[in-house]
Amino acid sequence: WWDRLSGPACPDAEFRQAFRMSRATFDALCDELSAAVAKEDTALRAAIPVHQRVAVCLWRLATGEPLREVSRRFGLGISTCHNIVLQVCAALTAVLLPKAVRWPLESPAARFQALSGFPGVVGSVYTDHIPIGPPKDNVAEYYNRRLTERNNKASYSVAVQAVVDADGAFTDVCIGLPGSLSDAAVLERSALHARCETGMLGDDQCRLVGGASYPLTDWMLVPYAHQNLTWAQHAFNERIAAARAAAQGAFQRLKGRWRCLQRRTEPKLPDLHNMIGACCVLHNFCERSGEELDADFQSELSQQDDADVVAAANPVLSAAADKERDRIAHDLLHGGHPSVTFL
Repeated sequence: WWDRLSGPACPDAEFRQAFRMSRATFDALCDELSAAVAKEDTALRAAIPVHQRVAVCLWRLATGEPLREVSRRFGLGISTCHNIVLQVCAALTAVLLPKAVRWPLESPAARFQALSGFPGVVGSVYTDHIPIGPPKDNVAEYYNRRLTERNNKASYSVAVQAVVDADGAFTDVCIGLPGSLSDAAVLERSALHARCETGMLGDDQCRLVGGASYPLTDWMLVPYAHQNLTWAQHAFNERIAAARAAAQGAFQRLKGRWRCLQRRTEPKLPDLHNMIGACCVLHNFCERSGEELDADFQSELSQQDDADVVAAANPVLSAAADKERDRIAHDLLHGGHPSVTFL
């Protein structure tokens, strides 16, 4: 199977379906990882080539297939495949994460304004959860009430929070906080929160956008969560939704390409963090290389219930931010934008 896929006669479409990227992008990825994952030949055996090592990891992440099946496909031992996946994920996180997931050098505000009409938006924040088995320590912290209610059995998760640019690439990620935390609590514990509080965004006119599960702050705009919205508030919420669509689409493609994130995983938490980080790196590698995702692989996100959002009623952490949101809503309504509709 691997000999056929790795051979020159394999159609690129079949290769892309197997590894979620074209052969050219795959070769570029192998070049980036070569120094970190290459092994030396020994007197007893030849080292497994870099391309095969990377392919083992990509197949495992793309399909979530059991290791015994991965072993059979690649003609390698089960423990060998397990070690390769751990090593390549660690290399992706250590070598490429700092380069692939980074704050943009040029402001993405113009792209977000073209998408939503919002001036000064530099990123969209979204939090999703990755299902896991019950951890050995602090199991209550990882208990996820929403997943438990949906699955009708005790469910556990870790949170993944990301800032996404207008093109769907991650510019900041926070991985591995316990699944019992709300989106607002994950944000507060993340390094992103500390950096934004100390002025990382720079200009006072630069902001992030988030959903109703986040607090309204001086540096984050969130939708109005109460009932009976005014015209201006309705228009504002539609713009927020348009800006957040980039982040929602990015998470759909992330979990669609790398289906291991949709299945309950059992690895130790440090290994799990590396696996999720590797998927985030690979997501950006594919997005920036122009790799399209087949519609069959698109993932449906588990959205929060509207009732939960309204009941939570995002807190206003700054009176000045509340006034500024009202001003922006007023200006957007009277400035007009083709994406705003009134029902």
